[in-house]
Amino acid sequence: MTMTPISTQILDHVIAQVAAATGLSTVQVHAPSVTQTDAGSIPDILVFSVIDQPHGDPETDSSGGQTRALTFAVDITITGTNAKDTDPLAILCRKAVLSDATLGCLALDTAWAGQEWGEGGSATPLVFTKIIFTSRYNWSPEW
Repeated sequence: MTMTPISTQILDHVIAQVAAATGLSTVQVHAPSVTQTDAGSIPDILVFSVIDQPHGDPETDSSGGQTRALTFAVDITITGTNAKDTDPLAILCRKAVLSDATLGCLALDTAWAGQEWGEGGSATPLVFTKIIFTSRYNWSPEW
């Protein structure tokens, strides 16, 4: 029996929370996928892992080095003229993720780690913001 990795469960939980908070569909709030066919769905919110790494020293960590830190991003793209146009959605997303720092008891804690804004250069004016979070969670090699 194969169990879904905790990091994947965390990202799935974040997608569900963000979709519920924003009222957007799972076509618009999603993980990266090679089968994603409707790339033109705006607004678009992409949730993805940035890095998943050990947290703490296995020699001195009371959990035996089994605590990991998952840094993930919630990347929002909308039609707009100014990157700050994403702020209303960004606030909803940030509140959705941080409303339960344990992410449905999957994580030990979750913290906001930063935010970036930008503007696209396409024919349609697109603006984006990337919100970055870090969640610490317990991991076991048996999982």
